[in-house]
Amino acid sequence: MRKYLVPLIAGAAAVAVAASGGAMALATTSSPSLGERAYFGCVKLKHVSGVPRRSLFDISERPITCPGGSFKIEWNQDQNGKLVASQSMNASNIPTQLQYIGGTILQTTAGHGATNVLQIFLPKGTYLLNADLKFDRSVTAATGAPDTYGYLALWTGATSSTTFTDFSQGAGTFTTGPLPRLVNGSDVIDAVASGSHILIVPAGGEYLNLSAFAYNADESGGPYAGCVGTACTTTDLSQAGSVVVTNADLSAIQVRP
Repeated sequence: MRKYLVPLIAGAAAVAVAASGGAMALATTSSPSLGERAYFGCVKLKHVSGVPRRSLFDISERPITCPGGSFKIEWNQDQNGKLVASQSMNASNIPTQLQYIGGTILQTTAGHGATNVLQIFLPKGTYLLNADLKFDRSVTAATGAPDTYGYLALWTGATSSTTFTDFSQGAGTFTTGPLPRLVNGSDVIDAVASGSHILIVPAGGEYLNLSAFAYNADESGGPYAGCVGTACTTTDLSQAGSVVVTNADLSAIQVRP
C-alpha cells in the first residue's frame, strides 16, 4: 500500500500542480525510491484579479535554491492525487475581523468561538488537507499589553450551517507565534499559521471549515463586533485588541477513494 507523507513546511500549503494530466503532486520530505523520479520546485504567492493564489515555478529534476519570498518543495513522480476542492479568501473579504479573542474556540455560547473564513464540501474519501491563515493586528498593542497568538482551526460539519460545538469535529489546528505588536504597515512581520492534515470523510460527504481564533497570553480578551472587507469602519478596526485575517487558503487533495 502506498504511503503518503504529510510535509512539515512552515508558512505555506505544500501542494504543487503536476505538469500533465491535471493531477496534483504531493510534496514530501522523503527521498525517492529506486526507479522513481524526484522533482523540485519553488512556490510563491501572487494575486490574480485581487485574489491571492499560490503558483509553482522553477521546476527541476535537481535540488534547487528558491529566492526570497518563496519556499521549496519536493515530490516524487508516483505520488499523485486529485484536487477535489480549493478556495482562497476573496479580496472583498479582506480584512475579516475576528469576532472574539480568548474564551473557548467552540461556537457554543454567545461571546465565544472561532470566526468562520472558508468552507468547502468533500465527498467520501481520504484527503490531504492544506491550509494557511495570515493574521494582523489592526491597532498597535499598548505597552505592557499581553502577547496575542493566532489560531487556525479545521473542522467538519454535516451541513453548511453546522457550528463548531464539539472538539470531535476537529480536523487539524495550527498556531502562530506572538503577533507583531505594531499594526500592519508599521511592522513588516506577518503572523502566519499553516499546516497539513489527513482527513477521512465518511459516506455521504461532509463540509470542511477553516476558521480563525486568537487568544491573549494573560487570558484576557472578549467579544468584538466583527466586520468583513468594505463593511469594516475605522471604529471597527480601532477596537483595542482587534485582530484581522488578511489572507487564507484551503485545499483538499483526494489520495484514496
